[in-house]
Amino acid sequence: MQTAQKLSEGKATVTEIVNVIQPALKGGGNNFDHKDISKMVWEAGLIDGMRVAGEILTVALNSGVPDEGNEEAEEKAKT
Repeated sequence: MQTAQKLSEGKATVTEIVNVIQPALKGGGNNFDHKDISKMVWEAGLIDGMRVAGEILTVALNSGVPDEGNEEAEEKAKT
């Protein structure tokens, strides 16, 4: 939760950003090391790195919680 707060405030370090992104990449079948991801974040820009890390945390923190009131999400869940 602290990392999510730092991301929302724009105060996250590259290391914190990489620590969020790396498990997601590994879970997707990619084998990037910390140095590779740090380089990608620097090349893409810190703002994009924070955005991606924030999206990953949002999905991770909301997983398993139904989108109550979101009819489109409910229809997708049924299929």
